[in-house]
Amino acid sequence: MEKLPILLMPEKTGYILLKFSDLAYAKAEGAYVRIRTAGGESALLTGKLKQLESILYGAAFFRCHHSWLVNLHFVKKIKTDDGVWLLLMEGEAVPVSREKRKGLMERMYRL
Repeated sequence: MEKLPILLMPEKTGYILLKFSDLAYAKAEGAYVRIRTAGGESALLTGKLKQLESILYGAAFFRCHHSWLVNLHFVKKIKTDDGVWLLLMEGEAVPVSREKRKGLMERMYRL
């Protein structure tokens, strides 16, 4: 049985164990990070998005905006009218900052 990387993330009442592959995205909310899983579950974690980004470095995650870290396997469409947006399988529209647009396309080609 193949071992998948697991996150052990602190929340207000304990810890959440989560497979990297189940994490759809993370969004900064002040001193917290809201995560959303493949099943649509949501949790508010303590810590900064930068910490989570460093843990997930090298996986299929991309920091597309200062407030968003997205699992590129959950991107359904890249919308390019009126800015650049990632449309996710869960229905969310995530902005891509101007500084990250070129890097996004490079990462998508490497998946």
